Amino acid sequence: MTRWSRWLPTVIWTAMIFWFSSRTFSAANTEGWIVGMLRSILPFAADSTLGILHIVIRKLGHVVNYAILFACWWRTRRHLPEPQRSRGAFGFSVVTAGLDELNQTFTPTRLGSLGDVILDATGAALAWVALLQFARRKIKG
Repeated sequence: MTRWSRWLPTVIWTAMIFWFSSRTFSAANTEGWIVGMLRSILPFAADSTLGILHIVIRKLGHVVNYAILFACWWRTRRHLPEPQRSRGAFGFSVVTAGLDELNQTFTPTRLGSLGDVILDATGAALAWVALLQFARRKIKG
């Protein structure tokens, strides 16, 4: 595997995360289409319920995005032995989360949040556990 093929998914996904942090994906800009989609799926749901679901979907996005980022870093660092591989992937994921939230403090309509960094770290940790379980089963099986 070439160095580019190891690094490209990680670089692309990191860029996607920073794009998701732009003004385009602020809560005010996603509310219309996410709530509209939810309204078509749940036509009898109250507006307040749809608003809560909008927030839940956005917060789940943090978990999923950083689980994917961890997996990308884990793949990039596959030449390293455990636990350096996983610790590094987790560390890079959390640093990216912190920088992303810091960047949001300078973006109009966005706010940086320590709570979001914790959600991001949770996503990375969940991916860490899942990938280690997968690797253990692969070794045993």
